[in-house]
Amino acid sequence: HSRGIRFQPETPKFPIVVTLPVMILVTVVAASTFTAVNLLRSQLYEVQEVSEKITFEADEGTSSISERQQFWTQALTLTAQKPFLGWGPYSFRFVQPALQDGILQTSDHAHNVFLKLMVERGIPAAFTFLFLVGIVLLIVFRLLLSSETEFGTLQFSVRMLSFLGLTGLMVHSLIDYNLQFVGIAAPFWMVLAILLSFLDLPNISKSLATPVRTFEVFLAGLLLACAVYEGSYLALTSVGRHAEAQGNTEKALFWYRLADGEVFSRDLHLSKARILFEDSDFNHAQFALDHYFATNRQDSRAWKRQGDVALLRGEKARALDAYKKAYEKGKWNDLSILHGLLEAYLALDQKQPIVEQKESFDVLLASYATAIQRNEHFIALSPNVEEFIAISNVLARLFPDDAPKYEVMAAKVDHNATRERERIAARPPGFLW
Repeated sequence: HSRGIRFQPETPKFPIVVTLPVMILVTVVAASTFTAVNLLRSQLYEVQEVSEKITFEADEGTSSISERQQFWTQALTLTAQKPFLGWGPYSFRFVQPALQDGILQTSDHAHNVFLKLMVERGIPAAFTFLFLVGIVLLIVFRLLLSSETEFGTLQFSVRMLSFLGLTGLMVHSLIDYNLQFVGIAAPFWMVLAILLSFLDLPNISKSLATPVRTFEVFLAGLLLACAVYEGSYLALTSVGRHAEAQGNTEKALFWYRLADGEVFSRDLHLSKARILFEDSDFNHAQFALDHYFATNRQDSRAWKRQGDVALLRGEKARALDAYKKAYEKGKWNDLSILHGLLEAYLALDQKQPIVEQKESFDVLLASYATAIQRNEHFIALSPNVEEFIAISNVLARLFPDDAPKYEVMAAKVDHNATRERERIAARPPGFLW
């Protein structure tokens, strides 16, 4: 000090000797797992080369990038419309198609965890999630670099692997979203809690300890009760889903009716409406649709079903209105909507609106024709092919001068779809995919 020299505390050094082997081990295990699974799958199916994906030479080209950019922009637009509370849980799949401008360019999520939360739960919820996860990871990161850390211990290894795992998941979640899977979401929150337990956070004062702990127990108990209540109905609907998939609609309806008390009904009432509609029970199908609309009026599938029910009940004007709403929300994903819209116009003897919209209908059909020929998003395997042919036949009758054009388009679509379906059907059954 007499010479003016100040001694600074030793700056913590990154424990490269300890972390490097861990990083190498994690990389080797991940690469080996990826390679082994792809090798196993390649015995039965054609596997996309990684180099083609990286250089955008795959069939999808750069669509994975362009579509993500669209989702992000659309998510910001939707957030601006309802910034505080959002559109509701799992609503992105229903509200995004209204902004869609390409065939099947839709998704269940915004391909970014924060944008998804902003759209569905509001900006405050997204920032709360960012704060909770960010503060834990930041403190753990500083703790790992602390000079007081005992490198090489089991505790250090758990912290390091947990930190790397959560950080990797969060980085991936910036371009995708996987927390809708219980197998990912549950470990995420458990690992985050484990990391939190390692932190030496300031103790809560004695005056607050008891009420805070009481509130924690109450909140945890309330969440558990809700999970048990909804979980029981989830089990009932699961049995119904399996019965419906097997074609046993009577059994499916039985289980669906037992699950009428669930709060978060998902597609329950829409599934009931479909089964009842196919059984020609239009009154009860309408009743199921009314229940569904009470919680979700953004689903184009529901409006399409409403149009079908109303048309067969003789409510032509109501059917036309429903088809119009469905067309606005889902025309890029389901051609049966356009088919229903045309049938409603014809049922009301209104040909002029079809003439006025013919150009836009032709543009939509051309987009579907291109998508089917390229089998984008596996559309050649969907019922859109049959709907395309049916719509082409309707337009050919209405516009005889353009009939050859519609006939050629329908023939090409039918040929490409048939060839693609035969190629897929020729694949041997596998045990992984």
